[in-house]
Amino acid sequence: MYSRYDSFHLSGQSQITTWEHEGRDWAACGWFPQAATHELYTPVTILNLIISGQKRMYNGGKVFSLQPGDVFLVPAGTLISSEILQTTETFSSINIILPTSLFPQKKRASANILSAGMVDLPVTADWLSLSSRLMQDFNTQEQASEPQALFEQIQGLLASYPYVMEMLGSVMWNDWPTVMENMGSDISEIKSLDQLAQKGNMSIATLKRRFRDIYDCSPMQWVWEMRLQRAALLLRTTPAPINEIAYSTGFSDLSHFYHQFKKYFRATPLLWRATA
Repeated sequence: MYSRYDSFHLSGQSQITTWEHEGRDWAACGWFPQAATHELYTPVTILNLIISGQKRMYNGGKVFSLQPGDVFLVPAGTLISSEILQTTETFSSINIILPTSLFPQKKRASANILSAGMVDLPVTADWLSLSSRLMQDFNTQEQASEPQALFEQIQGLLASYPYVMEMLGSVMWNDWPTVMENMGSDISEIKSLDQLAQKGNMSIATLKRRFRDIYDCSPMQWVWEMRLQRAALLLRTTPAPINEIAYSTGFSDLSHFYHQFKKYFRATPLLWRATA
């Protein structure tokens, strides 16, 4: 199940270089020579710059296939399923924790903004230049003594995507990271709205309103999507039988699992596993 991401150090790394400011790590570059799988809860917003290799990130029923040069944003309060692929090239990426001060905290203004979740940003020359410069700094051990200038540069680049800024501000306005940590602790065991509301320490009415504001869906729809997310990852990274995976992720009815899986991933569980 999901582990709290409170350190840049992850299983499978062969090397990691971190940058520290005022006693806390705020940026890191890590290398993975082989395939690795992670299920994480992120209490902070993370900017992920892909340098080499390939990785898949699962966000409910959506899967991001990340390549070198990609710019990936993970909002605070996200439940991550991540799969680093084994290729001829070592996977490496730069991760930067973005402070909440970068995003104006306010209630979601309209239903037209991006629903909360991981975002694969358009790759531009400015992002590529930033990634190249940071990678050179990591390779030469030239740590920035003061991260504020870099944060301001990143904020300027993100300003080109106002819908992303508004989404991130909405997440922080709702204090969602704290709520999500409780909800994600044993998601496969949640059977009702009442259980989910208790996890979030709020009424059912508030729970529904928050989910509509943040994810533009109902609470139980989100629960099913998170279960499918874990099932999709396990199908591609473990040899466990399909029925065992379905039951372990919270599905008690196999026909319902097959129907929902095909609806979201446009493939049967067996085909999904075979095309890994």
